[in-house]
Amino acid sequence: MRWMLVLGCVVGCSDTFHDPVELLAARAAIDAVDCGHVGWGEDLTSADAHACAAAALAAGRPFRVLIDQAVADGRLAIGWIGAAGGGGEQLIYDAVIGQLCCDQEDVEWRACARIVDRGPSCDSLGDDLCFACE
Repeated sequence: MRWMLVLGCVVGCSDTFHDPVELLAARAAIDAVDCGHVGWGEDLTSADAHACAAAALAAGRPFRVLIDQAVADGRLAIGWIGAAGGGGEQLIYDAVIGQLCCDQEDVEWRACARIVDRGPSCDSLGDDLCFACE
């Protein structure tokens, strides 16, 4: 039984993780406004990032922005790519590091018919920058 657990970790685990900042940059339009990355030790605040992306969204300009959430065992990041004229994508990046026998990475893209700005005073500014994918 123990050999199956070890085999599962050897087959299912990877030591190569993606950088969600690079994932957004590669997928966004070339002319997308870079509203930054709110992460640990970064100078950019979630309010600044929200204001930048909200302005681009309101103007119908493409943009990209990413925020890291506070987690103890890896990385959880929520990214937004706004398309020119509306719509876009949401990135949900979840990496678990140092758990049992192996590390795990999940990269999920959600298509948004429209990205909704819930305003900078909503209660999830530090989690998802107060945007919603519809």
